[in-house]
Amino acid sequence: MPNEIIIRKTDSLGRVTLPSTFRRALGIGLGDTVSLTLEGDVIHVRRVTHVCAVCGAADDLSPVRDSWLCADCRRLLGDRAE
Repeated sequence: MPNEIIIRKTDSLGRVTLPSTFRRALGIGLGDTVSLTLEGDVIHVRRVTHVCAVCGAADDLSPVRDSWLCADCRRLLGDRAE
């Protein structure tokens, strides 16, 4: 998908619907988790495959037992996370 531009208005709660072409390109389905990152005046959207089981963060994850934990939660939980 070459740099496609679609203009959308926000609704009364500030929400924006991602166009179906964008969702398909990113592999985003119903109920999937996405990460929104603000960089200057640009919002980056990416599909998240794993999130921290404690806080829901999507960055700096490591597998622990049957789930994933971020670095901050691993530090807070210490030895209990192993």
